[in-house]
Amino acid sequence: MIVKTKGDLKKGGDWLRLVFEVALGKGDQALRVIDIEAKQKYDAAEDEHDLGTVLVSAIIEAFVTIYTRKAGPLIRMATGGRTSIGEDEVLSYDLLEQLTHVASRLASQLLTMCIRAIDYCPPIDITFGEYLRALITADRDLVPDDTYSYREALIEAFRRRRIFPMGVPSLTEDALLWETPKKPISAPGLNFGELRFSGDPGSAASADEVVRQARLIGEMVCVPENLEIFGLADPKSDEFRRGEVNPPVIESVRSVRRVGPDGQLAFDLVAEVSQCRDVAGGDGYPGFKFYGGSTVILGANGEVRYVVSKSIRSKERLQRQREYAAFAGADVYALTSCRNERQPADPGALRRRAEAVRETRRKKPVGAN
Repeated sequence: MIVKTKGDLKKGGDWLRLVFEVALGKGDQALRVIDIEAKQKYDAAEDEHDLGTVLVSAIIEAFVTIYTRKAGPLIRMATGGRTSIGEDEVLSYDLLEQLTHVASRLASQLLTMCIRAIDYCPPIDITFGEYLRALITADRDLVPDDTYSYREALIEAFRRRRIFPMGVPSLTEDALLWETPKKPISAPGLNFGELRFSGDPGSAASADEVVRQARLIGEMVCVPENLEIFGLADPKSDEFRRGEVNPPVIESVRSVRRVGPDGQLAFDLVAEVSQCRDVAGGDGYPGFKFYGGSTVILGANGEVRYVVSKSIRSKERLQRQREYAAFAGADVYALTSCRNERQPADPGALRRRAEAVRETRRKKPVGAN
C-alpha cells in the first residue's frame, strides 16, 4: 500500500478497506470502511456498528497524521526537497524500507496506547469521550514529552467527529487529563515494597495476595468520607429504600508494568470497584439494575493517583438509563431486570411514555431547567 500510494497514506482508497479484508478473507467485502476525512460524525442514535466505525476511523486518522509527520523528512531527503513522489516515479528500496518501518512501528505504538488506555477507563458505562480522556492520561503518564504530537493528533481526530467528553471545558491536553483526588488518599499496605509478586511486578499475584490487596482497597474506599470520591454510597443511608443499594464489590486488582517507546518503565496497581442499586419500576418505567463505582489507579507507594468514577448517586445518569430502559431497551429490561411484579411489562406503553418525555423536553424553551 505504501508503494501504491507513493508513501502518501492520506490518499486513502483501497488500503482503508484492505486493513480489514485481509482478516476476513472475503475478497471485496470489508468489515469496516474507514473514514479518515471525518465525513461521518458521532451520533448517539446510530447503531453500534456505525459508532464503532466512527471510533476506529478516529484512531486510523491519528495514525495517518502522525505517519505523515514522520515520513515527511524521509521523502524530502529522497526527492531533493520535494514533499511528494511523482505518479511516474518508483520508490527506491531504501525509502520503501524506511517508510514501512515508520508505519509498522507507529501502528504498534498506537495499538499499545489503545490497550493501555483501558486501565484508565471507568468500569461501567464507558463513553467515547471518556476513552479519549483515558488515552491522553495514560500516554501522558508514561511519555510526558510528546515529540511527534501523538496526543494532539488523537484529540483533533476525535474533535473532527464531534466526540466531546462531558464535563471538560475544552479539548486541550491538560483539560482532558483525569483529575487527581482533591485530598490525598493512600493505602500503606499496597506500596510496592509490601506487595508480593510472582517474580515480577507485571506478573499475576497469588490468589491469597490478591484477596489481601482487595481487602485493603475495600477498607480504603468504604471509609465514609471516601465513598463519594469513589462513586459509591452507604447502603444504610436514609437516601435509599431498605435493601435498594448493595455493598460495594472489589471486582479486580492487578499490578501493571508499562513500557514506553524509549524503554522507560512505570508500575501501577489498578483496581475496579462497583456497586449495584436495584431501581424500582413505576410511572411507566421498568425496574432495572443501576451500577456505580470507579477504576482506581494507585502508585508505587500505595497512593491513589486517579479515580475514574461513575457515581451511583448520580441523578442525571439514573434518568438517562431509566429513559433508555423505557425506550430502546424496554423489552429487554422488562423481561430480565424488572423486580416490580405489580406492574406487568408492556413495551409498547413504555416506549410511548419515553416518547412523550422526549417530546416534552424538545418543546421546552432554551435555558429551562
